[in-house]
Amino acid sequence: MSVIDKDMGYQTIITNLSRLEGTVKVGIMAEAGSEKDGASLVEVATYNEFGTQHIPARPFVRQTTDNNRWAWGSMAARLEDRVAHGMDPHQALEILGNKAEGDMKATIGRGHFVPNAPNTIKQKGSSQPLIDTGRMRNSVSHKVED
Repeated sequence: MSVIDKDMGYQTIITNLSRLEGTVKVGIMAEAGSEKDGASLVEVATYNEFGTQHIPARPFVRQTTDNNRWAWGSMAARLEDRVAHGMDPHQALEILGNKAEGDMKATIGRGHFVPNAPNTIKQKGSSQPLIDTGRMRNSVSHKVED
């Protein structure tokens, strides 16, 4: 008796998965620009993420990651399955990047942070930490690197 090997698409799935390489970066990129005072938006984000002598830490990157890591993992698994069945790997990473970008922007807008000082509230006319002009939040983006 002879054995007949029927592929049934397995080789295609393996080939598609082998193409799933790349990295998704999410946050405020170097090319985001600067504030009027000359501080880059990356510096502003870093000061807020880790705090300074005068600014309490408002860790929007870490809070976003902590609150969404399981959802992102689940989404990545679903996207991996879609890539195995023919979706372009770059497209899958773009979908994941868009989701993470939106989650980070939402955290900046609604995260749980140390409140602004009374002088800061008076100066900017708002008690919402991390939101003054909205420039930092709007500068959050993602980048897929193959």
